[in-house]
Amino acid sequence: MRAILFLACMLSAVAAFPQNAQDSVAKKAKDGNGAMKGLSVSELFAVGEKTFGGSGDYGSFRNFKGHWKGYYIGFMNLVNLPDGMEDLEVKRCGSFNMQFNFANYSINLNKRGNFGLQTGLGLEYQRLRFDNPGVTLAKIDGKVVPASTAFEGNDHTVRSVFKNFYLTVPMLAEVQFPAAKKASKQCYIAGGFIGGIRMHSKAKVVYEDSDGDKQKEKAKGNFNVVPFKVDATVRMGYKHIAVWGSYALTNLFKGNSIPDVHVFTVGFGVTI
Repeated sequence: MRAILFLACMLSAVAAFPQNAQDSVAKKAKDGNGAMKGLSVSELFAVGEKTFGGSGDYGSFRNFKGHWKGYYIGFMNLVNLPDGMEDLEVKRCGSFNMQFNFANYSINLNKRGNFGLQTGLGLEYQRLRFDNPGVTLAKIDGKVVPASTAFEGNDHTVRSVFKNFYLTVPMLAEVQFPAAKKASKQCYIAGGFIGGIRMHSKAKVVYEDSDGDKQKEKAKGNFNVVPFKVDATVRMGYKHIAVWGSYALTNLFKGNSIPDVHVFTVGFGVTI
């Protein structure tokens, strides 16, 4: 079966190969006596580049490069906090999202090279700072609940934060415009989904002891944060400057802890 599929693909490729390309290869494959001779791999690549790399139908395709790679920062908020969980409201100016997207793979979908798909890899760091410094998260009897930071030795709580770290994979569609301009002078808008795998979670309380010295209390664990998340996102920009927003389609926590809590983020970034 594999042999039949391979033969069918080869026949299709031969049938689609332009006649002028076949003539070009044939001429280069003849020796001084007009007899056919074998071509090395490097010679075949040279023939293909000369045949399709110019201004012909094949060579006129422009490369598409998406704008996923870069550094991004955004400000976060929690949406749909249930009744009785008001203590978990976050301080927006102190709750942020940092992203470093380091790998990008783009797929061109049109001849002008201004529309395509992109995927890749990235790292995402979330830091939620609670508006009430006297509350933190604790896992009790398998459920995550708000807990007091008034533990022994804590004379004054400075801040209470909750952190998550993810490995992310996007699937975005992007259009760049005006199509006639060079890629470096185009605006763009992209939208799609970003999947995330949770790598680490931590709650941290910064407080002052009786001597006025700052101390830190840290608690690591999964805190019933869902292991996989999916965000809907829109990104737009010009050259290397971008603005973006995302909304988590998945809950932040598992349903048996704090249900229906989603993360909303808006921010800016620099693409590379």
